[in-house]
Amino acid sequence: MTGYPAMFSFSFGIDAVTCQREWAKSDHGLYLLLVKKAIERGVMPDFDSREPWFMCYEHSEADVDETLGVYAEIVKEVKK
Repeated sequence: MTGYPAMFSFSFGIDAVTCQREWAKSDHGLYLLLVKKAIERGVMPDFDSREPWFMCYEHSEADVDETLGVYAEIVKEVKK
């Protein structure tokens, strides 16, 4: 996870993204697989992991819980 609490992104397979070179070493295939599965379940992340997620006051706790729940499901599915 990188960024600020209300504006963040995440990548897989590396400790931290501090520059373009570090991001290039991340597991883009895994990220894209999770994005595809999230979209199938109604969560709409960007296909580019460099594009941050934005939180705002319009996001309710239910919105956050739904998103986290979807990711919990798809991560388990992908780990199989």
